Amino acid sequence: YRNAVYLNGAQFFEDLRKKIGDPAFFGFLKDYVARYARSQATGADFFDLLAQHTSLDISDLEQKYFSP
Repeated sequence: YRNAVYLNGAQFFEDLRKKIGDPAFFGFLKDYVARYARSQATGADFFDLLAQHTSLDISDLEQKYFSP
């Protein structure tokens, strides 16, 4: 469980940051925290907000980290 959730989650965020760049990544995180600090976000919420910060195709990361 630890590897699946924490380590893979951290690696996903690192790969995402490298792919979209620091300005887009940290802007996304700032908006995500501001919007969902007192609520629960869905996966769709996460990716919808991310799409507002980058137009890059991240389907390779989605496939790597979220496909069975």
